[in-house]
Amino acid sequence: MVEDLIPGTRVGPTLMCLFVTQFQRLRDGDRFWYENPGVFTPAQLTQLKQASLGRVLCDNGDNIQQVQADVFVKAQYPQDYLSCSEIPQVDLRVWQDCCEGQ
Repeated sequence: MVEDLIPGTRVGPTLMCLFVTQFQRLRDGDRFWYENPGVFTPAQLTQLKQASLGRVLCDNGDNIQQVQADVFVKAQYPQDYLSCSEIPQVDLRVWQDCCEGQ
């Protein structure tokens, strides 16, 4: 079957529908999915959602000063790069109450 591509993708409407439906079923059927109720507090969930691979690279790389805004997309240097200080850090203090005294 030949379909026109959806703008910004490399697939047509039928395959996109299959991808979306399959992902939703995998997500909704996963009892460990991080967005399920009761897994994380709202504050913890907010911190997790602001986390990025760029921040992970800044925190764990050897002397990395700048990274792409979206590390999964090819970027032009320097206009598409951010200083590591501009990328939000995860505030681990929101997990402090769960582990005190253990």
